[in-house]
Amino acid sequence: MDPGPLTPQRLTQFLHALGLRNWKPGQLEAVTRLIEGQDVFCALPPGSGKSLIYQVAGIYNAAHHRGITFII
Repeated sequence: MDPGPLTPQRLTQFLHALGLRNWKPGQLEAVTRLIEGQDVFCALPPGSGKSLIYQVAGIYNAAHHRGITFII
């Protein structure tokens, strides 16, 4: 997948590539800030998609050859 520019629409394409349709509250903002190199603190309840935040940011960064992302 071509990484393209950092736009909400482009990030939503990465979301769709993972088989998901919509962002949950706070996810898009957190992903955008991570990709921009900002610190992010997400205090979200279980099932709110915290792992997805790091997964989408990692996929985007890998597509731009920005190093390695480990998600544990």
